[in-house]
Amino acid sequence: MTDDRSFYVRPAKQDDLINITELIIACDIDEWGEPDFSKEDLQEIWDDISLDTNTFIIQTFDYSIVGYGFIEEISEGRIDCYGFVAPNQKGLGVGSLLVKAFHDRASYYIDKYKKLGVKHTFNIIIPAKNKKAVCLMKENGFSFSRLHSKMSIDIDTLNAYKIPETIKLKLFDAQTDWELLFDLYNHCFKDTREHREQTLDMWMTEKTSPGYDKTLWYIAYLNDEPSGFIMCKKSPEAIWIDLLGVINTRRNLGVAKTLLNQIFQDCYTINFPKVQLMVDANSLTNANLLYEKVGMKAIYQIAVFSKN
Repeated sequence: MTDDRSFYVRPAKQDDLINITELIIACDIDEWGEPDFSKEDLQEIWDDISLDTNTFIIQTFDYSIVGYGFIEEISEGRIDCYGFVAPNQKGLGVGSLLVKAFHDRASYYIDKYKKLGVKHTFNIIIPAKNKKAVCLMKENGFSFSRLHSKMSIDIDTLNAYKIPETIKLKLFDAQTDWELLFDLYNHCFKDTREHREQTLDMWMTEKTSPGYDKTLWYIAYLNDEPSGFIMCKKSPEAIWIDLLGVINTRRNLGVAKTLLNQIFQDCYTINFPKVQLMVDANSLTNANLLYEKVGMKAIYQIAVFSKN
């Protein structure tokens, strides 16, 4: 536990789940105008990290929680950090305390990478239009790396998309399709920043956590060959596209567009109002342009600031 004048830093406990969720929702509303988080989302994050070492609550001495952050090792050599400051506490040093906590914990990973001879990237993710957060990043030696857009579409009419004759979609079957889905995931994402080396059992555990809806998972076949897939989660506000992938040699042939339009049609059928996802605004596959073509619009952006 550390302190700085009127604040002190401590790790999160399971009992903090509701209070931290409420803090993040307040930050979302302040930044974007609407919430984009639930306690299930937070629990999913906490299930994958050590609360004792990788979470940081900024608290006043009257026990008010005014800030929260966490650090996650995405893959060997990549560390991602997220921080949240209560809207009524901005400009009081809470953000600086979080950055210091991130640095202190990141040093453990960086020392490990140096001993292994592994190149590393230390990232902090912030709202792209938050000028104070941008200044804080630059003051601490972080440089802008890339931009991600949250995209959304309202499902208020029946989609009339016709599936090409060369493409067939199969609803995921948990009894028979896990290995195929995992193979497709690795083929589609192995060269991306988001890919993590893990076993099938680890991946299955991750993808069966609360929120995932297998009635909205599909495998796409192009000319009878497994070529792509889509996996979605369900929240009270929207259907969230967790993963959408197409094998490199079968891109630009309508597979991704077909998968997206199937989800849109399903959402109309079950009367779900929105479909949303997050995409790299500078995607090498121009995925953001595909999403725009099918009617999705960017509603906000987050920026990744990095230090090597």
